[in-house]
Amino acid sequence: MKAGLQRFAVLGIMMMFFAVLALDVVVPLMVLSLMAFSVWLVERLPDDLFDAPLRRGAGGETA
Repeated sequence: MKAGLQRFAVLGIMMMFFAVLALDVVVPLMVLSLMAFSVWLVERLPDDLFDAPLRRGAGGETA
């Protein structure tokens, strides 16, 4: 009976270890992916993205 309980305890410990190990890999992966996407997005934005609405707001004509 004690051997069966030990097997379940070892199985539970191993399951927790590998679950935490998976999270240890996934969280940095998500952070780095978000950082790479934000760099890509900023590089692809047009240079005058925020200038054009400001120019159009002053009387409707563009500079």
